[in-house]
Amino acid sequence: MAVGSSSFALTSTGSSLNRAIKWTPQGGLEALPLPNESDLEFGSRATAILDDGRIFGQSVTGAWFYSEQDNSFEILEGAQNMSYASPDGSFLSGSIPTPSPTAAYWTRETGPVLLPLLDPNMSFGMVRGMSDDGAVIVGTQLTTPVVWLDQGDPIPLNDLAAELEVDLAGWNIVDVFGVSADGSTIVGTAVNTNTSFVEGFVLTIPTPASLALPGLAVLALGRRRRRQ
Repeated sequence: MAVGSSSFALTSTGSSLNRAIKWTPQGGLEALPLPNESDLEFGSRATAILDDGRIFGQSVTGAWFYSEQDNSFEILEGAQNMSYASPDGSFLSGSIPTPSPTAAYWTRETGPVLLPLLDPNMSFGMVRGMSDDGAVIVGTQLTTPVVWLDQGDPIPLNDLAAELEVDLAGWNIVDVFGVSADGSTIVGTAVNTNTSFVEGFVLTIPTPASLALPGLAVLALGRRRRRQ
């Protein structure tokens, strides 16, 4: 099963109105129910599937977990605009307007919490992915690709790669688009400064726990480049 959103109508101003959907090989695209009928006027989206089959999404009512098993919704207070969910739904991350988009995470205990900034005057940021446990979150601060380890201060991805002794000669990481479930592999795009081409990269890093150790010895680090 896959989830997402699909345009199904137009608003009074001609903009697309999206509806949260699921896709299965057997049923194709199907619209998901909504917590309230009024949500139909404003659209909805689904962004994640939990290990127990619940679907994480949101509408004007708020963020929710939807259970197909009993056709019920759990409204998640303060989780609006979160986009990524841990497999058990206990940790969410995304970008919330404050008023400009700012990277944040959410738990039931804390509610929404803004992630630290590179600079106090540099609030605009986007989350682009996270590991299953939320220990590694990748995203951007303005135009700088960064990684948050254990929700700590953001580290520019170029700096992290240099600290891990990755040879960046002739390359400049310009964007990040995802991180693996275990947090060890980051993907994005980098500019080849010799050709000015933008190419995909795969960066493998140690676990967050290993990165936190003083006198870090990098035991396994690999990177390969793919033209996009």
